[in-house]
Amino acid sequence: MKTIHKLERAKLPETQKLKVAAYARVSTASDEQLSSLQTQITHYENYIQKNDQWEYIGVYYDEGISGTKTDKRDGLHRLIKDAELGKIDLILTKSISRFSRNTVDCLNLVRKLTDIGVTMIFEKENINTSDMESELLLSILSSLAESESYSHSENMKWANRKRMAKGNYKGVPPYGYCRKGIDFHLVPDEARVVEQIFQWTLNGLSMHQIASKLNAANITTKRGVKWQASGVSVILHNIVYTGTMIFQRYFNDEQFKKRKNNGELPMYRIDNNHPAIVSMEEYERVQEIIRIRATSKGNTKDGKNTNRYAFSKKVLCDKCGNTYKRIHTYWKGNTRKVQWACKGHLKDKNSCVALPISDEQLKIAYLTMLNKLIFAHKVVLEPLLKNQSNAAELERALDEISNKASEIDEKLEVLASLNTSGIVSVKTSFEEQNKLQLELKNLQEEQQQIINSANGKSTQRIELEELHRFTKRSNMLTEWEESLFSRFADQVFVYNRQEVGFKLKCGLILKERLPE
Repeated sequence: MKTIHKLERAKLPETQKLKVAAYARVSTASDEQLSSLQTQITHYENYIQKNDQWEYIGVYYDEGISGTKTDKRDGLHRLIKDAELGKIDLILTKSISRFSRNTVDCLNLVRKLTDIGVTMIFEKENINTSDMESELLLSILSSLAESESYSHSENMKWANRKRMAKGNYKGVPPYGYCRKGIDFHLVPDEARVVEQIFQWTLNGLSMHQIASKLNAANITTKRGVKWQASGVSVILHNIVYTGTMIFQRYFNDEQFKKRKNNGELPMYRIDNNHPAIVSMEEYERVQEIIRIRATSKGNTKDGKNTNRYAFSKKVLCDKCGNTYKRIHTYWKGNTRKVQWACKGHLKDKNSCVALPISDEQLKIAYLTMLNKLIFAHKVVLEPLLKNQSNAAELERALDEISNKASEIDEKLEVLASLNTSGIVSVKTSFEEQNKLQLELKNLQEEQQQIINSANGKSTQRIELEELHRFTKRSNMLTEWEESLFSRFADQVFVYNRQEVGFKLKCGLILKERLPE
C-alpha cells in the first residue's frame, strides 16, 4: 500500500521593499519659490507611497539655497548621511540642476552613493544611476547645469551693474534708513542716533566710549542687540549718511565669498541720492580723526603696526626700486634729524648712490604740491574729469557679449534636449558641448578684459572726484597733516635729492622740487 504524504505548499519569500526618499530644492525663499517647493514635496510623497514595491522614507529639501553651494545645504547633507546609514536604497530628484549645479560635486555625490549601493533617478533627464553607461551623459548634463548657473549668475551681476550705473539698484538700507521702493527714507529715531554718533566722535569720544553711552541709554542696534565698537565703526565709515551712494564696494568672488572691492570691479557713485543725516564736511572731518588715531597707534589694515608713519613703505627709490627707511642722524650739538634713506643704499653704497632726504623736505614738498592743486584745480583737475572714457560705448560692448552668451546658453539647452530624447548620440553631444563651452569661455574672458580695463578708470574717477572736492573748497595749507597724505597719495618716487614725484590715488603723478 502506497503512502502519500501531504506536503504544505512552499511559501515564497516576501519581496523586500525598496527604501525610497526624494530630494527637492528651491534657490530663493520667495513665496512663489516656497510654493513650488511644497508642490515638489507633495508630488514625491504621493508618488512614492502609491508604489507597492517602495517604502516611503521621506522628502529631504533645502529652501533659499543656491545649487552651487553644496556645503550649506543641510537637507542634502542629512540625505547623504541617512543613505550612508543604510536607511535609503533609492533617491528621486527632479533634475540635475536641483541636485547640484557644480559638475564635480554632482559626480562625486553620485559616485559616493553608487559605491554604497544607493541608486539615483533624475526625472527630467531620465537618468538612472544603476545603469552607469550613462555616466558620460550625466557628466555632460551636469556640466551644462553648472554652465547655466554660472551664466545666470553673470547675467544677474551684469543686470545689477546696469541698475547701479543708472542709480536704481535696490541696496540694503543701513541703520537710520528704511526702503520704500528703490528709495531710502529716514527712520527719525535711528537717524538721531547716527547724528549723535558723529557728533560724539567730533567731540573726541572713542568708538568704545560711544558704544558704552548708547548701551547705557538702552539704545539697541537694528537687530535689537547691544552696541559694540565695531558697529560704531561701521556707521562712522559709511558714506551713505552724507546722502551719497557708492555701489559695489563689496562683491562675491567665484567661491561665493564676500570680498572688498579694491579695483577688481567698477564702483558707481551717486551724490544726493537720498536724505543726508550728516554733511560731507562732518563726514570727512570724522574720517580724518579716525586716520589720525590709527596713525598714532601705528595701526594698518591688516592689524600690524609696521607703518607707523605716513611715508612708511610709500617712498621708493627711482634708481634701484627699493623702499626708503626712516632713520635718525645727529648734527652738531647732538641735534637729531629725521631722514629717509634708500634701503638699497644702506645695504650697499656701491649698488645704489641715492642719498638720504629729510622728513621735513618731503612734507613741505607734498604741501606745496597740494597748494598748487588748490590754486589751479580748474586748470588741472576739471579737464581730467571731463575726459573720462565713454561709458555708453563700454556698455554697448558688454551688452553685445551678454547677448552672444545668451545665444550659446540657448544652444546648450537645445543640445541637452536632443541628447535626452536620443536624437543625437552621446559622442556628438559631448563634442558639440565642448565646442560651445569653449566659445562661452572666450566670451567670458573678453568680457572680463573689458571690465578690467574699465575698473581702474572707474575707481580712479572716484578718487579724482574726491581730490577735486577737497581742492575746490580748501584754503591754502600751512601745516602738515598726515591724514591728507594717506587720503590722496599712493606713493612717492625719489628721483634725486632735488626732485620727487607724488603718485596720487587718482592716477596722477606730480613732480615737485624739494626745498633746500
